[in-house]
Amino acid sequence: MQKPFKIADIDIDKINYGNIRGTSKKYINIRYDENRLFFQTPELLNINKPIKKNGYFELEIPLYGKSSKKVQELISFLNALDEKFIKDCKTNASTWFKNVNTVKYKSIIREIDDKNDIYENGILKLKIITGSNGTMVTNNGNQISPNELKPNTHIKMILECFGLWITNSSFGLYLRPILIDQREIKKQVIKFIEESDEDNILETEIENDDAPLDISRMNNIVIPDETDDNKNYININRT
Repeated sequence: MQKPFKIADIDIDKINYGNIRGTSKKYINIRYDENRLFFQTPELLNINKPIKKNGYFELEIPLYGKSSKKVQELISFLNALDEKFIKDCKTNASTWFKNVNTVKYKSIIREIDDKNDIYENGILKLKIITGSNGTMVTNNGNQISPNELKPNTHIKMILECFGLWITNSSFGLYLRPILIDQREIKKQVIKFIEESDEDNILETEIENDDAPLDISRMNNIVIPDETDDNKNYININRT
């Protein structure tokens, strides 16, 4: 069974594309050499409840986590993907698009209008597909329903760069969550040595195990509709 790639080991130039599928709403599969492109995220802080939609849940995840270094590595990787897809769009414009001179690209990282520092680096907006062929959601390794994902927990994910969705005037990456593992933020109570009539108590977070996630099953692919409701676009002139 294929394991997820480490972000540091992914060579962006090895990403290639399959044939175009569809007509008015087109889709192009993404491959990495001959493999699917899975990668594992660091632990990110989830502060939102999933929003139930028609056939899936939508979850906005801030790019904020326990290790700022690892989060920045993830951000740099996602930005590099943006640059790759924009470059390849210019090269393949005559094939991907018809009768347009300008198209819009929807960035992977979405900006959010909120003064909370947690949103400073933007968010990932993911669609969690329900059902037996959907995203696997677990809590410390035990399978749960997507609606059991709770705010103020850490989540670690395996994401797949599944393909590019393309309309007549816009395109973007379908970033498919394969596995989402919720990890409770545990606290430990530490007491000072008693030197007075009052005990001082200090709470500290326990670092969770940062071991790799395992994919226990490979799911069939369900492609949700993409909407054109986000203003975070990059204009690309067709050449």
